Amino acid sequence: MVSRASVVRRFAAFALVPIALAASVLVTAPAAAAPPADPVPFPTDPGPSTEATIVDMLYTSALFGGEVPSATATTPYPSSGLQNQRDVTTAQIVLDAPELGPGEQMVTYCIDLETDTTIGVHYELGEWSEANVPNLPYVQWILDNYYPDNPAQPSTGSTAEKVRAVQGAIWYFTDQFVVSRFYPAERTAVRTIVEAAQAAVQNPTPTPPPLPTLTVELDADVPLVPGELYGAYAVGGSVTSSTIALNPGTEAYADEAGTLPVADGDAVPNGARLYLRYDPGVADQGFTLTAFGTVPAGNVFLYDGGNPPLQTAQKLILASDAPVPVRASAAIVPPESGTLRVNAVLAGDAAGDQSRIDLDVTCVDGTWELQRTFSIPARTPAGEFVLAELPNLVVGAECTIEQTDDGANAYATLTSSTIEPASVVIASDEVAEMTLTNVYAIPTPPTGSLAVDVTIAGDAAGAQSALDLTASCTIEGETIARDIPVAAGLTGTTTVATVTDLPVGAECDVVQTNDGRNADALITGTTILPASVSIVDAETSTITVTNTYAAPVPVVGTLQVDVTIAGTRAGAQSALALTATCVVGEAVVTRDITVPAAVTGTSTVATIPDLVPGTECSVTQSENGANATTVVTSTSIEPPVATIAAGQTSTIVVTNTYAAPAPRPTPPPSPTPAPTPGGLAGTGPEVAGAWVLALGLLALGGAAVLLEVRRRRSVTTRR
Repeated sequence: MVSRASVVRRFAAFALVPIALAASVLVTAPAAAAPPADPVPFPTDPGPSTEATIVDMLYTSALFGGEVPSATATTPYPSSGLQNQRDVTTAQIVLDAPELGPGEQMVTYCIDLETDTTIGVHYELGEWSEANVPNLPYVQWILDNYYPDNPAQPSTGSTAEKVRAVQGAIWYFTDQFVVSRFYPAERTAVRTIVEAAQAAVQNPTPTPPPLPTLTVELDADVPLVPGELYGAYAVGGSVTSSTIALNPGTEAYADEAGTLPVADGDAVPNGARLYLRYDPGVADQGFTLTAFGTVPAGNVFLYDGGNPPLQTAQKLILASDAPVPVRASAAIVPPESGTLRVNAVLAGDAAGDQSRIDLDVTCVDGTWELQRTFSIPARTPAGEFVLAELPNLVVGAECTIEQTDDGANAYATLTSSTIEPASVVIASDEVAEMTLTNVYAIPTPPTGSLAVDVTIAGDAAGAQSALDLTASCTIEGETIARDIPVAAGLTGTTTVATVTDLPVGAECDVVQTNDGRNADALITGTTILPASVSIVDAETSTITVTNTYAAPVPVVGTLQVDVTIAGTRAGAQSALALTATCVVGEAVVTRDITVPAAVTGTSTVATIPDLVPGTECSVTQSENGANATTVVTSTSIEPPVATIAAGQTSTIVVTNTYAAPAPRPTPPPSPTPAPTPGGLAGTGPEVAGAWVLALGLLALGGAAVLLEVRRRRSVTTRR
């Protein structure tokens, strides 16, 4: 039940402090050492102790010289004894931090000539001591009196030349570096600053520059109970206020009763007392306080180890006062505890197609209980992996896992699922493991069937020819088609096909490409109901095609017989007798036609319907209507033969022309017979003969009246 609390005099995490470095940033080789132009080859995010990071290198220049091991802070600037002579590069190194505003970057000089550094390297504020900065009083005096703190000194040269001279002087006191006599201008500039520092520093005892402070201290070692508040953490230091950043999952309060919650980003005054609610299931419970203060020139920045595998980096000394963030942090150190590791194994040919998997993890020890829910995202591929780790669990707690959603779906069927072991008991400083194993298989897709029925109706049902149908089912842009032949002669309703193993949801329809009509069966109507069906799991959906047929009505023609009566005695004629004869193949149709006497003009005397196309018809006249008062002068029958056409009427016209008979010649007068006695005797025989003639004519007329006019019709089939 221990809490880590620290007194921190450093920059906030991610602090990138621009440090104008008027010193050789790196001297890697005995010849031509220079600061790297490229960023660190292993860039990393700032770590917990990072207070500044190099972001730039400015005003680069160079010096040529070497070390004089016998030189001391009070030794006159040497002119001989230089060892390991080479070029070294000077530059102003820039550090920066997110908390700093524009123009608040920090610049530094180098104090460790033989060690490299570069852009991206992380630093923290080091202790101000001779161990970190040799001859500190002299270096401090140079920083206080020369560029950049005093931009006017040195009094001549460009900024790069000023940086070069100041850096060379600092290296004399920190690294015994002396500029060669072969570069008199650079040597004179450096020597002038060295001699000024030696003359000015009378008391070589270093005085540490003051630093802003921020502290967090745990008041007492109080019991650490799950679910209870732990503290208090006392906030102190030289700053008046700071801002709190809570670690993930941490609950903080400003009072012991837990009624005044402290939120992430809240201001915390100096003297505040903070409490944290202990949750064994949350790792790294704690907080960090950040405040701002001014760090004087002369403070040292050391490599914080945050760029592995880089082992060391050049020391940097702050060239002028700079505002920097300072931090203090605290964290709960759980009591004796163990860890639960939850593993997951996804296997099977459908692993990777499953939906999200949800697990509830429960750890119980008496009255203490921890519950956590973890999820494996949908479509996580097959494999074995660590799903979660729960640290700081109470020793003796028993943990179990329940799978609340196994991820099975239409594309992945769960064939087996195990959690092994079924439970674990947490042991001190040990990791207990539980493994969920789910095996998934590609599911057999649900299917249904389509039945196609055909209903044949109508008075010509059964006379139709074969039908042709096509059933089509479409799902997700893919179509399954099946041709269905239907035999001729069916009647009633018949299931002509059943299409099985169709995917559920497929939309199916049926089209008829041949309806079976022929000369004996005309199609009068077709219905396909329903127009489409959607396939349902384990069910048969039916589409019925209904065709209605009718016997064909024959296409025939008609013969019309007309009679035209002409001439001066038209209307005086007697009845006519005609016979119409129609022949097709071996079939013969005859019709006797009687035309009444006394008709005139043209009249239709007969119509013979329902004659097969191609039938040849003719008309003969057996009685022409001539009589004692009327004679036929001419007869025509046109056309002699009429050929019957479908849906048309063919006409044959019989034309009779009548005239009065020619008059008889007048007989010569008979001699006058001699008178008979009595005056009558001579006429008796003549009178008697006349009456006989009259009676004979009368008899003839009666016979004509008694003639039977008949109309006959007969059909004769020639064999």
